[in-house]
Amino acid sequence: DMRESGESVESDGDDDETLGGRESASEDIDIATDALLDTFPQPAFLIDTQHRVVGWNREMEVLTGIDRSEVLGDDDTAKFFRDDRTQTLANAVVEHPDSADEEFGAERSGRDQRAYEVEQEMENQDGDLLYVHSVATPIYQDGSLEGVIQLVQDNTDIIRRREAMGELVEEAADTAQALEDGNI
Repeated sequence: DMRESGESVESDGDDDETLGGRESASEDIDIATDALLDTFPQPAFLIDTQHRVVGWNREMEVLTGIDRSEVLGDDDTAKFFRDDRTQTLANAVVEHPDSADEEFGAERSGRDQRAYEVEQEMENQDGDLLYVHSVATPIYQDGSLEGVIQLVQDNTDIIRRREAMGELVEEAADTAQALEDGNI
């Protein structure tokens, strides 16, 4: 049975269930949680169904100023955001994987509407106010909830640019009105 590399192996008539010749549903990819989360270009963390932090990537460390060693195993994720929130979006999704939009005031998103999104403000370790967009998605395995991953996008620069642009437009409109009124 001589095959060139790259040629796929035919399975016993059930090709839709295989991925690259292996049973995708039954084989685990053994990648450490932190190694996987560290591949994301934005802050991300993962909690289990008991609300314990089981993953906290480097970008999350930079955003919050808190090292993953300080948070792993902790079940009070909200305290790491240094504000008055009592839970994160991820916590709400663990509690209400099918209705976190109603319970947390989030929007549903994603192809199958299983992800939840919310815009929030948070303080970083320097006390600066950040505008962040979070997306939390429940993770199911064999039909049972295993945890929730939350991705956090820092939109502070975008929001500040938008505000500055709004102020410029307002100033230009005021100047145009003054010219029109003859008040130079």
